[in-house]
Amino acid sequence: MNSSQDLFWLFFGASGRINRRVYAMACALSYMARFFTAYQFVRYSTEAQPSVAWATIMLVAMLLSLWSNVMLSIKRLHDCGLPGGWAIPTILFDILAVFVLALMPGNPGPNRYGEHTNRPR
Repeated sequence: MNSSQDLFWLFFGASGRINRRVYAMACALSYMARFFTAYQFVRYSTEAQPSVAWATIMLVAMLLSLWSNVMLSIKRLHDCGLPGGWAIPTILFDILAVFVLALMPGNPGPNRYGEHTNRPR
């Protein structure tokens, strides 16, 4: 795999496993993108005519960030030997779920979701 495929798998793929460090760093990057677009939206919405373009960009970025966080959580749960369906509550308990999954140790060896961490199955 090349690096662009690896990044696409990391943020948008549901198969495989990722360790705690990769999960925490990827979630931090996802949150930075989310906060940057929210900042830009607030910054431009204080003007006389709020930018429809920034509102659209913010909506798309938020949806991509949400999808990305769910996919990251699925892979992190896979590393712990748990099914990906447990990632659905992470939508409601976003920040709390990130901390819990970042602190929860994964399976040290192979499991049914993959031989190694940080790669697709």
